[in-house]
Amino acid sequence: MADKGIATILVSKKPFTVHDMETLEQIGRDMDFKFLMSPRYSCDETLSLIASGGDLRNFLDRFPSDISIPTDDRPFFSSQTVSMIY
Repeated sequence: MADKGIATILVSKKPFTVHDMETLEQIGRDMDFKFLMSPRYSCDETLSLIASGGDLRNFLDRFPSDISIPTDDRPFFSSQTVSMIY
């Protein structure tokens, strides 16, 4: 299946059980989904860092774009950029 650029995030107030994870992984395989991250796997160190719940200040300071949380003084649309390919 071609990558359509769509992702789904599943969250829970309680950690997913082993049975939950096995079921989700089996359904994902059956539907030919690509898992980017789960409690068992991450395809990218950056995703792991962001999902860790740790202090991200150093990461955000070094990131090439402003992806910090928007505020009333700096709403989300002020941080959008337009990229052009030549």
